[in-house]
Order: sequence, then structure tokens, then C-alpha cells
Amino acid sequence: MDETIHPSAPEDQHVPLRWRNPLPSVALVAESITVASLIERKQLFKVDPQQPARDAADRLGRFDFDAAPLDEDPVARYVERRVLAGKDGPACEFAVPINPPVLIAGPAPLATALDLVRRTPVLFVLEGHNVVGVITQADLQLAPVGLYTLGLVFAMENALDLLIKRHAGSTWRHLLTDGRLKKIDDVYASRKDKNAQIEQIDCLNLDDRERLARKLPAVRSALGFSSGEQVSKWMGPVKDLRNTLAHGGSLLDVERDPLRALELISDIRKRAGLVWDAVGPDQGFSDGYAGTITAKLDGETL
Repeated sequence: MDETIHPSAPEDQHVPLRWRNPLPSVALVAESITVASLIERKQLFKVDPQQPARDAADRLGRFDFDAAPLDEDPVARYVERRVLAGKDGPACEFAVPINPPVLIAGPAPLATALDLVRRTPVLFVLEGHNVVGVITQADLQLAPVGLYTLGLVFAMENALDLLIKRHAGSTWRHLLTDGRLKKIDDVYASRKDKNAQIEQIDCLNLDDRERLARKLPAVRSALGFSSGEQVSKWMGPVKDLRNTLAHGGSLLDVERDPLRALELISDIRKRAGLVWDAVGPDQGFSDGYAGTITAKLDGETL
């Protein structure tokens, strides 16, 4: 594809609020959600050190816990259900120390917890010098995790709209079906009265953005892909995730494997950053600027 853009974007143009990079705001939200706030309504589950190991494993299983600290003062050791299962002897014989790699401070932000829990399935939360709670991969079901992830998806969608506008101008309409264009126009007409700055491109859904990213090499390249097939393969679970979270579901409703779910969050965060990097510091541009764009797909001018 040969793409040309004429002329350069004016440096002093007004950038509408909806076209400004929202990732810093999403990051601030993630920073404001602390580990302590995630566990504030969760009672710390402990295991009697002298309880028979197999019984302790059964008890952990009934509450769907993979690990728990021993009921000691101070709390300094923990046991894992998989280690205790079928074993003889007291639970304390199979305990291991709660060392720094499995510790996280209560004031630590959500994003830090998500990064750490990718490397260890259980984190013990410190308040001062005391263990006051546990964070596990199962906590991906919590609402703040879903809200943070949804914010990353929305941020990525905003940047995709800008890149589509930049590299196709109004010709993006030629790449969608008549049926989709009618629905977009209907949504636009419905929303226009409520938002004076709204444009038809703001009314795309994620299926539309996927189709356009497939067709526009500069857009799919900004996402980090070299082919339309790669775009669709990646977008499939992202679309499922967006729909599930927007309707009150959780990350684990889409991807039951916690590690794969965490990798999906990390990948969305990375690609949202990539597309906003591609947008660059001059995020917005005027309608006049957009109208001067010429795009060619497979040698054919749109």
C-alpha cells in the first residue's frame, strides 16, 4: 500500500478532548486502586499449623483457596493446597517462609499487583510488618481489574479511530458494508443531539475497527501486526473481553486460565501504547486536514 498525507498537520490546531490520549488517565486510575482496597472486605483465611495436611488441603479446596498462611503470631509461613493434598503429618511440616518475592505492600497500585501475580500465583499483603491479606490470580474477577482493562481497550479504540482518520480520511466508509454504514449513520444521528463534536468515525464498533485495521497497513502496523489475519486473531478475544466486561462480567469469564488472562491484559496495555505512540504528540487534526488525505489499498486509490 502506498499512502500519502498532505499537508502537515497544523501545530496550533485545537485538539478535541475525545481525541486526547487517555492512557495517562487510565494509569492514574490504576495507581489510585491499591492492593489494600482490593482486600479490605476479605477476611484473612488461615490454616491451623497442627491440622492434618490432607484435612487442611480439603478445607482449602472447599473455599477454593490455593494457598493460605499458617495461623501463627506473627504470620510468617504459608502452605499450598497442592502440596498438602494426600499428605500425612501436620500442615506446618509442609509450610514455607513468606519471603519478599511473595510479599506486596498494601499501598501498591493495582497495575503492580497484576504484574507480580503473573510471576507468582499468591501474594501476601503487608500492612506495616504484618500480613493482613492475600492476593491471588483468582482476584482477576474483581471489578476494579475489569474497569482498568476496559479503560485500556477504550484507549486503544480512540487511537485506532485517529489513525483510521489519518490514513484513510473519509474513505474509510468505502471499506465497510452498506449494512454497517447504515447502523453507524443511525447511531451518529441518535448521538449527534447529545454531543456537538461527535463524528461518524466515533460511532464505529470494534468489529468495524478490526475490519479497517485489516485493510489499512499503517493501522495494523501500528498495532504491531504485519497481516490482516494477525489482526483478526488478536482482536477475537479482545472483542469478547470488551463485550463481557461492558455487561458486568469478569476477565475470567472470557479466559479461564489466569496466566493467559494476565497476558491478555499486558498485551492490550502494550498495543494501546503502540497505537498512541503512532498517533504521536499532535493527536488531533482538523476536518480540513483529514480531507486532504489520499490512501491507496493494494495500488488502488480510494
